[in-house]
Amino acid sequence: MDVNMEQLTEIITVVRENIKAQPDYDKFNEARTREALVAPVLRVMGWNVADFTLVDVEYSVHGGEGRRKVDYALWPPAYPRKSQGHKPFTLLETKGVDEEIDKDAVIRSIRDYAFEAGVPKVILTNGKIWRYHVFPSPVLTDHYQGMPQVDIYSAENSSSDCAKALTSMFEKVLAAPIDHHLTSGWVSLEDYLRPRSRNRPRPKALRFPDGDEHEVNHIRDLMKVTADWLLARGLLTAAQCPIAGGRNRTKLLVSTDSSLEELASWEAIGTSGLFVRIGERGNAADVPALLEGCGQSPADLYVQVAR
Repeated sequence: MDVNMEQLTEIITVVRENIKAQPDYDKFNEARTREALVAPVLRVMGWNVADFTLVDVEYSVHGGEGRRKVDYALWPPAYPRKSQGHKPFTLLETKGVDEEIDKDAVIRSIRDYAFEAGVPKVILTNGKIWRYHVFPSPVLTDHYQGMPQVDIYSAENSSSDCAKALTSMFEKVLAAPIDHHLTSGWVSLEDYLRPRSRNRPRPKALRFPDGDEHEVNHIRDLMKVTADWLLARGLLTAAQCPIAGGRNRTKLLVSTDSSLEELASWEAIGTSGLFVRIGERGNAADVPALLEGCGQSPADLYVQVAR
């Protein structure tokens, strides 16, 4: 990266002063943080936010069709954007100045961006602290920070040292073309279930917390495939049955009652003697209750949708 270190040092000093001067009654929210604190740093580091080949603002991480947008998608000058579908090198998400960006909920949100966009590198900042996160594989527990965070607001760090550290962070992120081995089109089960429309996209595959993936052909397959995964890992046993769920009314999900096999809305799970309710219309909304009934978090299950 060809960064003017003197200018970057000056901008970091200005950012510090702007934060200190902000009155208590008008805190920097996410939008103000992005425009007043983050965009100036990006410009000095070589990203003209008006250049569509290098920067996409409010970049859709859902195939260009979804509601979820990340603040910036970045391409380095050496590898500019070639087409609408050309994946960025990294995503950059901004939070409000007063928001703690090491919270699990925040990390989970940028993890979702990474998987939905198929881009494993995400930079996260609240204008004061900059962090670089990597999601290198489908195994969610592989997540790590690419290097120590850079706190450009701390009085313990000089503006010039912060400029050097921030430049090193971006150089590491953009060092070379990355292998986008994460396939885009993945959405969390929560987001997949959120639309109430009957026009929900057809699922193509499920990705479980340990990285295991299974193809599916229909919404009704989600319950069966999830039950098979739980059974194979010893998380679902006959001793737990019956398993029930449902927010509005109790609904039986898994049972040992063999007579249920005669019903079209139930299916046997292997040779375990267990039967799972798949629903006559393939009620995918039952999957979270099944996972929770087996001590698993639905937030860590991903669905790849057909485009």
